Amino acid sequence: MLLWPKETDTKLSSVGAAVLAFSPDGRALATGSAGGVRLRDPATCVGTVELRSGDREERGTITYGALAFSGDGMFVASAFDVQDAPSRIRPWDVSGRRMVSDQKPEGSVTALALSPDGQHVVTGTTDGCWMRRTSGKGTSKTKTFLGDEATHAVAFSHDGKMLATAGTGGVRLWNTGTGHLTASFMDRAAGAVALSPDGRSTAGGIEDDGPP
Repeated sequence: MLLWPKETDTKLSSVGAAVLAFSPDGRALATGSAGGVRLRDPATCVGTVELRSGDREERGTITYGALAFSGDGMFVASAFDVQDAPSRIRPWDVSGRRMVSDQKPEGSVTALALSPDGQHVVTGTTDGCWMRRTSGKGTSKTKTFLGDEATHAVAFSHDGKMLATAGTGGVRLWNTGTGHLTASFMDRAAGAVALSPDGRSTAGGIEDDGPP
C-alpha cells in the first residue's frame, strides 16, 4: 500500500496490505495483510489498533479478500482465506477491539458489506449471496439467502433498508427486512454496484464496454 497526502504527488508512507478501507469519517484506514487487520492513522499510516483473535490460524498463511466498515464506523469486517481451511468472515467492534463473531461463508468470498448500523454482514461468494447477523445467539443460523449466482459486489443503501448486488445475472435490489428481491437490472454479468445516498438511483458496472 502506498499513501499520498491530498493534493500532492509526494508519497507519505508505504506498508504491506492486500486490502484497504477508509472509515466513513476518514479518521481511520483499515489494512489487511498476513499479519492481521490494523487500523491506521491516515495522516501517518502508523498502526493505532491491531485486531487479532490470537488463534493458531492467524499464524498460518492468510489471504485477505475484503474489508468493510459499517456506516457508523463502529464495526469493521474482514474476509479472508486460510491455507487448507475454509474462508472466514470476522466482524469486529472497533472501540472495544473485540471480535463479535467468527463465520464460515458458503464458497470463496468475492464481496463484503456491513449494514450502516453494523448489525448485519452480507457476503457475496462464488456460490451465491447471504446476509447474516454480525453477533448474538444463533448467529451462524440467522441468515438470509439472496440467490445462488456468483456475486461480485454488494452495497447497502444509506438507511440500510435496501441492498444492491452485482453478479453473473446482473444487478439486483433486495429488501433487507424481508430478503425479497424487489428489482432486477441488466441481462448480463455485472462486476460493480453502487447506490446513491438518497437511495433513488442504482449504478451497475458491466464487464465489457458494449451498449447497456
